[in-house]
Amino acid sequence: MGMDFPTRSELVAHGRSVDEVRDHLGADSLVYLTVDELMDAIGTTELCTACFTGNYPFNINIDETEKAFSGGDRVWESQAL
Repeated sequence: MGMDFPTRSELVAHGRSVDEVRDHLGADSLVYLTVDELMDAIGTTELCTACFTGNYPFNINIDETEKAFSGGDRVWESQAL
């Protein structure tokens, strides 16, 4: 569940406006779908949207989890003991 990136800062859109992302990609235009539009486009509501919305089906501290997976404190290991 989630993204295959250790930190959010590695995402192309992190800290950038739509225009900045468009320019970075060298695109003529860029438009994002809403989550509802995405579900309509693929024809189902049966999918996890947590990586888009931040609403996970369980309690999670995103900052702690990101830190753990990016080589910081390994919080997830100490909690498993």
